[in-house]
Amino acid sequence: MFQMGEILGEGSFGRVYRGRRHGQAVAVKRTMLTHHAIHEVDMLRLLEHPNILSLHEAIVETDYLFMVMPLCDEDLNAFLRREGPRSQPSRLFRVMRQLAAALTECHRQRIVHRDIKPANILRRRCRFLLADFGLAAQPLLTEPAGAIVYWAPEQRRLEPYDTSVDLWALGLVAVEVASRAHCTGTPIFFCSSCGLLGILTRNCPCHSHHRQREAAVQCDIPSASTQSEPPRKKLNKFRMPTSRELALRACPRCRELRVAKANSRGKSRESEARY
Repeated sequence: MFQMGEILGEGSFGRVYRGRRHGQAVAVKRTMLTHHAIHEVDMLRLLEHPNILSLHEAIVETDYLFMVMPLCDEDLNAFLRREGPRSQPSRLFRVMRQLAAALTECHRQRIVHRDIKPANILRRRCRFLLADFGLAAQPLLTEPAGAIVYWAPEQRRLEPYDTSVDLWALGLVAVEVASRAHCTGTPIFFCSSCGLLGILTRNCPCHSHHRQREAAVQCDIPSASTQSEPPRKKLNKFRMPTSRELALRACPRCRELRVAKANSRGKSRESEARY
């Protein structure tokens, strides 16, 4: 059994308490006994990885479910506020490598986390752990879930999506880790000038160019009162690529194939011009 103490945090699905189990300090998450809570327990039991928050035990009492987990030091937001951004490549790699390894294990088990954000990334000593699998599900998905500011383009368009949306959110987390710039729902672009992911900020060299296209790219997010109505599509000249399309653009092999195809097309045009 375990003993509960002070409150460490509170979210939409429950509270997290400091506790003790067999003489060791642990974290105890208390939530209502719902299918979401049971689903989270099943996900945590399925996933075993050094960078995924483990589950010691789950106890059901009346209408509540208690999940006993290791006690962590802080989340990624608190870590960045205290230590500052990881602007050096070696420091950024030390954080993102662990998160990418955890996400790889999730996708290997065909699990989409759907809520990748700094608040759900915990630090225990020198290790970063992916936590909070309450919204995790199996692909292919259509319903929106998680923090809107970390949604991929296909989620904003209410289109079917899969594990690639986690990679999009992880890219935004990487930007926050490197620059400590909190994502506030600003549109994200694929820009050939400033890199794979360009956040529309004044630090971006393409800021003025992207600002002119902001109205054409940003789409409507239906509110709770209008979710029953079918979403209205805008007549946009520019279509934001999906997270999977961005991943294909970033693949070196795909880039080589596109270059080879363009070169062969150019040679064929030259031969036609000669004759």
